[in-house]
Amino acid sequence: MKVSSISLPAATLAAALLAGCGGGGTVPASSANFGPMAAPHAQACKVKGFWYLQGSCVRTNLTSSGGTYTLPAYRSVTFSLKLGSNTSAGKDPFAFSDATGKGDISGTSGGKAFKPYAKSACFTGFTCPGTVVIYFSNINKGKEVGLLGSSSVRVTDAAGLPGKKLCFPAIPTLKGWIADTKIGVKPSKTAFTIHYPADKLFLPTGQLVVAYACM
Repeated sequence: MKVSSISLPAATLAAALLAGCGGGGTVPASSANFGPMAAPHAQACKVKGFWYLQGSCVRTNLTSSGGTYTLPAYRSVTFSLKLGSNTSAGKDPFAFSDATGKGDISGTSGGKAFKPYAKSACFTGFTCPGTVVIYFSNINKGKEVGLLGSSSVRVTDAAGLPGKKLCFPAIPTLKGWIADTKIGVKPSKTAFTIHYPADKLFLPTGQLVVAYACM
């Protein structure tokens, strides 16, 4: 029987969200060949072996104190990630990028093309409601990083969100998308903030992809 939301505790699913279950799995860090730091644009986040999100891109070094990383507005959407204190050793190179899924995601991960969030692409036993506002990708060239402090994501769409009831994150897995409506929030007309608890969160080696949707 299908259910409307995940039965796992929010903290457990939040861990999965930052674990990057990505449809094709993760790619070893050695395959991510970062060049010199570049100005914010998607080309800087095009890395062989990963899905290529062609929206905004920010390449940065994550330190143990964390910080707030805001991508330039793309197609009216601005994505901002706040990471708490973490287990990063010194400086770890990350590549943050986004896309709307409307003709701006290409490439393969684990040899598989990207499958957009949709009801027809949902994990068996679950439902995938709503419409995607933005897809977020992080490529981590270094070691897995554990999050010790709480973290959050803020999404703002100047054109207005595609839903007023609930906005939430979803992750792609080998067997389809899983939407976490348990930690969803009621948005304002143009923005929402998702809060992730600190316990058991981590940023994996390889690529993490999360969809943020509203209904």
